[in-house]
Amino acid sequence: MFKLYETPISPYVRKVKMVLHEKGLPYESQPVDLLGDENLRPEYLALNPFHRVPVLRDGDVVLFESTAINEYLEEKYPEPALLPRDPVRRAQARAWEEASDAYFGPCLGGLVRETFMNPAGPDPAALEQHKTQLAEYLTALDRQLNGKDYVVGTFSVADIALGIAISVLPMFGISLDPYPNVARWLPTIQARDSFKKAQPTPEFMAELMARVQARRGAR
Repeated sequence: MFKLYETPISPYVRKVKMVLHEKGLPYESQPVDLLGDENLRPEYLALNPFHRVPVLRDGDVVLFESTAINEYLEEKYPEPALLPRDPVRRAQARAWEEASDAYFGPCLGGLVRETFMNPAGPDPAALEQHKTQLAEYLTALDRQLNGKDYVVGTFSVADIALGIAISVLPMFGISLDPYPNVARWLPTIQARDSFKKAQPTPEFMAELMARVQARRGAR
């Protein structure tokens, strides 16, 4: 059985969880306490020298970076396919997954840090900058989804990565109303059983927020 080193709130962890659930692959969860710096301990650095989550162990194989993990799972377990067979659409799906990680991800990370982690409270200018960038990226995705059920036509890792990232935007007061194609598409991703199973539990979120608030108050 796979072992997944993870923290449930991470969008990159949830990417891998969705792929595992879509492919019906059982796994054992191994929590990594990032707030407690568990990811900086030597035993974890031996798995991932860059101290990020997730890490996937498959027997003697240890992999880090969510995109590489999902590529491995797709190649080893090709059904159901989460990358199109056509080489052009396959490359497009990879490109949009990369866009989620490279563009949406840093903006969302910035919103999280400003909203929940900044000891002085959120910086309005920084928040506005992240939201402006997200508006640009959402506009591009809205154009891509025009006339399509999924990002590249069929359900793929692009929908997984982008769906996870965009699903949290309402938490930061970002409306999808200006992006009708995105607003139409997102509920179809959220309705998937794999999406629901990849979400952190309310209990985990309550405990995490309590620890974040306590940590902020101690500074």
